[in-house]
Amino acid sequence: MPQVTLQIMPFDRGGYAGASGCFSILRFEEPTCPTWSTSSNSPVPCTWNSARTSNTYLDVMEQLSGEALNPAETIRFITHVAQET
Repeated sequence: MPQVTLQIMPFDRGGYAGASGCFSILRFEEPTCPTWSTSSNSPVPCTWNSARTSNTYLDVMEQLSGEALNPAETIRFITHVAQET
């Protein structure tokens, strides 16, 4: 799937942005479609399509991507863990 990027955040990286819970970001190629973000951090899962809220999650995602293993390192990490088991 060329539109999917897999990156792992190892436990030894300590605390990181987004550690407080799960969220998803949905972006579409069609420029007229809004970016949607969802969060399960609250007792009632929430979904937003406001630019401000979605931009907050996009900023967190950008930070996570910078702190996590890059895609090539992720493949090596998965390969190593698979060989250990």
